[in-house]
Amino acid sequence: ILLLCFLIMQYTVVCLILHGVMCPLGRVTSMDVDGKVAVNFDPLTLNIPALETATADLLGLPLPPLFKGEIRPISLSGFIEKRSGKVDLQFEADIVPSVTKMLVGKPLKLFMNLTTETSWGATRSARGKRLDSEGRCVLVGVARL
Repeated sequence: ILLLCFLIMQYTVVCLILHGVMCPLGRVTSMDVDGKVAVNFDPLTLNIPALETATADLLGLPLPPLFKGEIRPISLSGFIEKRSGKVDLQFEADIVPSVTKMLVGKPLKLFMNLTTETSWGATRSARGKRLDSEGRCVLVGVARL
């Protein structure tokens, strides 16, 4: 679902790029001897595009033209293993569905594990890519609403 890239310099997460939109700094909250780094992003600084025909599908079909799902991030945090390049982040958000601006539904809770490994769901799976030497990776996640 989400494509993210990290630039890591001297144990500080410099930026997060989400669907081509640069988000402000993440923060390293702890580090252990094995090179596992805990990171935390401020949810107020995450700018995630809405779910709509151009950005999402439902069972392989495009979303209806007037449907929109606004994503309101609550938290994004997790771990980066510097030696292996593995990244695991927990993403929590509310998705507010709407059909035009007049019909707005109640927020739906979204909990998703974003990983550079393989993510499996009931009907889908996705495979990420570990951090490379330039600090880039692809995080994937499958969630059920």
